[in-house]
Amino acid sequence: MLNANCGRMSVARVLAVILAVLGITLLAGPARAQCTPQWQPFDASTAAFPGTNGTVLATVMWDPDGAGPITPKLVVGGSFSIAGNAVAANIVVYDEATGNWSALGSGVTGGTVNALAVLPSGDLIAGGTFASAGGVAASRIARWNGSSWSALGSGVAGGVLALAVFPSGELIAGGGFTTAGGVAANRIARWNGSSWSALGSGVNSTVYALAVLPSGEVVAGGDFTTAGGVSASRIARWNGASWSALGSGLNGSARALAVLPNGDLIAGGGFTSTIALAANRIARWNDSQGWTALGAGVNNDVVALAVLPGGELFAGGGFLTAGSVPANRIARWDDSQGWTALGAGVNNDVLALALLPGGDLIAGGSFTTAGGVPARSIARWNGSQGWSALASGMNSAVLALSMLPGGDLIAGGVFTTA
Repeated sequence: MLNANCGRMSVARVLAVILAVLGITLLAGPARAQCTPQWQPFDASTAAFPGTNGTVLATVMWDPDGAGPITPKLVVGGSFSIAGNAVAANIVVYDEATGNWSALGSGVTGGTVNALAVLPSGDLIAGGTFASAGGVAASRIARWNGSSWSALGSGVAGGVLALAVFPSGELIAGGGFTTAGGVAANRIARWNGSSWSALGSGVNSTVYALAVLPSGEVVAGGDFTTAGGVSASRIARWNGASWSALGSGLNGSARALAVLPNGDLIAGGGFTSTIALAANRIARWNDSQGWTALGAGVNNDVVALAVLPGGELFAGGGFLTAGSVPANRIARWDDSQGWTALGAGVNNDVLALALLPGGDLIAGGSFTTAGGVPARSIARWNGSQGWSALASGMNSAVLALSMLPGGDLIAGGVFTTA
């Protein structure tokens, strides 16, 4: 606890969120004190500590009213019960305009949130391993309409790992399940707003990633080797009636998919070739050209992808080089320039990437520095300003911050000195 009652410490905004396996804190606002504030051990008998706990597994930008006046908000899902000052069961919303966290009703219980998606109507879809949402039965998948939770039929029997949405509002779910809405649906299924249906005979192993092409076809990536009963090595396409392979497929797992503005598909994962072509952990599919490599690729797994409106591609994972240049766990691909590093990168794995509305890139993972400055588990990349860090100040991870009514600041985590 930071005691500043000898003066008065005011904080305009305290943000605490756990992403992946470490905690991240953002503390902003003016502070003034008439004597030097000092850290003191927290005494649970004299003040409540809301804190933050658990792991964040999924994020999505959510605009509840589309083009309306409500600003987009960040939705965070995972395995936690508290975020900032909000009690929130495994799912929570952060409003960047106000700096406030808020729960989505009573959240989801009985398991984790692994994937998030937004329907054209503005409704939010959460998928995972949970059993109920808002106090009602919802097997592994549920919808939030802005005020209440509802089930999608009888849900699915097995974990949901990926979600994709058609412009029409129909939803595709992928994962490890074998039934959806009580009917056979091997690892992938469609929800049309009222009922579940299978995509043919599905695939023979886990689906980790989904993408919808401009044509309306669905691409699934994962560990499977057949789709709809035909050979399809780790990646396949569903055209609404049948499954087909994308060329000779991949020789290792597909973990991330992204669609470029021109309709080309990018696949990232643990593969080293497209069976017929060397392609280290990342490759592009074009219907007329087939598979092509992105230069020399990267030297370790790709687990996250993000695309700028202009077509530039960001890849994150566990690699240390991209093409022939050092690129610590994150790199940018441009068709005219090839691979370039994002400054000094980060010092441990990048597990997630997201683009803010203004175009800045957010990287999350298990790192502790970005661009050589302390940045525990999350950092922002601005092309002109480089990396910016979130708050530090302890000798190990800070997992939560909170203000007491008297103005003291509470910090919690796994540190031993402050």
